[in-house]
Amino acid sequence: MPGSGRIIYHLTRASGPSGGIKVMLDHVEVLRAAGFDAFAYVKNQAQRPTAFDITVPVLTGAFGIRPDDIIIRPETFSARDLEAAAKGGLRQAVFVQNHYYCRHSLGSARCYGDLGVIDVFCASQRIKRFLEENGIAQDVTVVPCAIATAPPSAADKREQIAAMPRKRAFEHGVIKHFFALRHPEFADLPWIEIEDVPHHEALRIMAESTIFLSLQRFEGFGLPALEAMAAGCLVVGFAGDGGWEYADQANGIWIPEDDLEAAADGLAAAVTGSRCQTSESSARIEAGKTTAAGYGPEPRRAALIALFERLQSSR
Repeated sequence: MPGSGRIIYHLTRASGPSGGIKVMLDHVEVLRAAGFDAFAYVKNQAQRPTAFDITVPVLTGAFGIRPDDIIIRPETFSARDLEAAAKGGLRQAVFVQNHYYCRHSLGSARCYGDLGVIDVFCASQRIKRFLEENGIAQDVTVVPCAIATAPPSAADKREQIAAMPRKRAFEHGVIKHFFALRHPEFADLPWIEIEDVPHHEALRIMAESTIFLSLQRFEGFGLPALEAMAAGCLVVGFAGDGGWEYADQANGIWIPEDDLEAAADGLAAAVTGSRCQTSESSARIEAGKTTAAGYGPEPRRAALIALFERLQSSR
């Protein structure tokens, strides 16, 4: 049963208008639906997320901390501030969505326990393995991601390549050039960049695109490619480390890291397969949908409830 203390997810500027913010907001929504007194928090209105529809209460500025409150910090929060807050009596847990960013919240500490953190949980098995194998945290709970999909009324598929260039802007440009150079028969194919748009708009673009170029890089999990699978795209590109939790050659055309010519050729193979509706292309799309369906809301809900029931009872 939910305890009396509040659960407050701290959204920092370092988190940015990214999928990580969306995941934290979703956690708050799930916890509130389960009866927990959960909130998001931003330091000021300028840090309030704008890329997502916010359906949960957001605390701003100074507010009274209670002894049984639990503050959830992202892995981008500074180690100095974590330690200072713990010394001031705050109960803090760290939610790691990308193990590559733990250097921010660890600083020179060997593990999170040295900073007074009461618990660490994460978003994928890849992150859990990293944290535990390196002695950064032990018995780390995985709260799995749940994949959002476009509404059923989304537009019919169009022959176009969608991509999120943010993490591989250079590679995106080179792959696009190589694609036109090596496969001129597809030179007129539209490329749609998903950038600086609300989340629901990103999902809509995926839902109407036949192919998604995965430009994931240094990921803890890698939501975009999985969301594209759920939207019925044929995914081509890079798993970005964390994406190997779900990526295999049955559900996409996955390219070795930094092989940009292979990525261009993979896109050409995807276009050909899509146009000809080959059995291999269709099987990959269906396998992608099946993979994405394995990341539904119930495992996330169950993990969150179990986690916070444990934390609230351990005071």
